Amino acid sequence: MTLGFPGLRCLLGSMGDAGPSTSPAQTLGSGQQRQVCFGLYGAPGAILAPMAGRLSDRVGSSKFNLVSLAASGIALALAGWLGGGSLLILVVAVNLLDFGLQSGQIANQTRILGLGDDIRARLNTLYMAATFGGGAAGSFAGTLAWSFGGWTSACGLSLALIAAAASTLVLNWKNEYRSSHMKGE
Repeated sequence: MTLGFPGLRCLLGSMGDAGPSTSPAQTLGSGQQRQVCFGLYGAPGAILAPMAGRLSDRVGSSKFNLVSLAASGIALALAGWLGGGSLLILVVAVNLLDFGLQSGQIANQTRILGLGDDIRARLNTLYMAATFGGGAAGSFAGTLAWSFGGWTSACGLSLALIAAAASTLVLNWKNEYRSSHMKGE
């Protein structure tokens, strides 16, 4: 559930304005018009989602979560520090972020659906509640970060949340590895 929090926060935060106010994204118009353009530019990320599901099945959801977090982190770094000067960089960042978020969602759902039938529905409910609740809290925190430091600060907060999620994933991975070797598997 920790992995869903930063992802949706990034999505909700980026949908708020779809680019810094001093960026080339301003040439696309304002508000809704700019968001529609970025939505269209982000279509390749959505097209890759079915491939992400097959890859998650092949390599495992934990490894694929790491890929999704890395893609989201790279996207936010690009957007935060280089996106203010180039529309092309913002478009690449939007696609990477879209791919990262969708891939993370797919990997998390794969993990949940792989559990027993008796617990799957309850865990999915908890996962979605945590994801959307985390998204709301993250959007609030992103607004505060924006008010203190603008676009770079908001992207920095998202990067920090992604780093926290990646740390949680790696620590959980180590614990799973340790416990499986202690059992003699």
